Amino acid sequence: MNLQLHYDTVLVGEIEDVFCDQDTWYGKFGDSRCVGEGALEQRVCHFITFCRSWNARCQQELSHNASEFDQFTDLLSSGLWFTKDASGASSLIDQAPNFYDGEVSWLVLQS
Repeated sequence: MNLQLHYDTVLVGEIEDVFCDQDTWYGKFGDSRCVGEGALEQRVCHFITFCRSWNARCQQELSHNASEFDQFTDLLSSGLWFTKDASGASSLIDQAPNFYDGEVSWLVLQS
């Protein structure tokens, strides 16, 4: 299954080979489509780049602190992240997706 990832009106990119394990969704995520657009697209891309870097530091056991995400509170608490499938059905994401090198994970907001 493939999905589109959106933030508000921004099509962030495509998620491929999507699967769910223990209520967490995963998929392959390449480069975001929002590079070089307006301020919102640049903010989302900056967040993705930051997440990838932060997760790489975690994996390498280098200095990292969850408080570094405070600069992205607007994106984390907005409730504007969602996925859309081929039929057009959408699912809200709880807080924000987590980006790794070539991958993404997220929780679906439970109503």
